[in-house]
Amino acid sequence: MSWSLGETRALAIKAARGAGFDWGLAEEAGFAVQWLQARGAPGVAALAHYLEGREAAAVSNGDCPIALGAAVTDGGVEIEAAAG
Repeated sequence: MSWSLGETRALAIKAARGAGFDWGLAEEAGFAVQWLQARGAPGVAALAHYLEGREAAAVSNGDCPIALGAAVTDGGVEIEAAAG
């Protein structure tokens, strides 16, 4: 069975919501999974692995790489360019 990128994104959003993410972060997770999958990276597996680890470690949203990625893309966090 093959899933479209839209279906994959929707299921990623549902998985993130089920794991306790707010709607904004769940949407960001869905976008990230879709972006990765479109480029041949294992976005679905990465999200599943992260959500399993998050559940086991009781990680807060402040330590969430999805929240960090959203902050970077929104301009709330600046990343220094690597030297060289």
